[in-house]
Amino acid sequence: MAPLNIRNATSDDARAIAAIQVAASRAAYADIVLPDHLKRLTVPTRTAVWAQLIAAANEPERIMVGEEADCVRGYAHFGRSRDLDATETTGELYSLYVNPVSWRRGMGRQLLAASLRGLGDFGFNSATLWVLAANSQGRRFYERCGWHNDRTDKGPDTSLMVIRYRCQLSALAC
Repeated sequence: MAPLNIRNATSDDARAIAAIQVAASRAAYADIVLPDHLKRLTVPTRTAVWAQLIAAANEPERIMVGEEADCVRGYAHFGRSRDLDATETTGELYSLYVNPVSWRRGMGRQLLAASLRGLGDFGFNSATLWVLAANSQGRRFYERCGWHNDRTDKGPDTSLMVIRYRCQLSALAC
């Protein structure tokens, strides 16, 4: 496992984050999401979104990137939970993606661990995340790291159903 240089994202990272999100989404969701949806997910449109998110991010929200050899390989975005039933001490991992060419090299675990430390630094003692129910690879990743499905779901139909995972920050394996 190559150690990543993990740092806060800057506006210069918006395009790299967008490219990772598009590539990882297309690879991970190819058999889950309709191809037309994945075709509409483009680097230029996501770059604009990420530029706005990076510019607006302030505590308790953070966007971090993981670099290897000065190349952004993945990112994580986290902050206060947006769930209506969340307590003040619940954070949320909004997204975590690694470039598919770097999958299975421990980079996701490093970004997840840094995110959880960040959530703890913000004063949260638990965290949630939402994952497509059909994304078995993503679900296994989070389960190996100590997260559990809390049996909360939402979505328009079973093909796009998302389920919530939860963890206590003090009890994680990653």
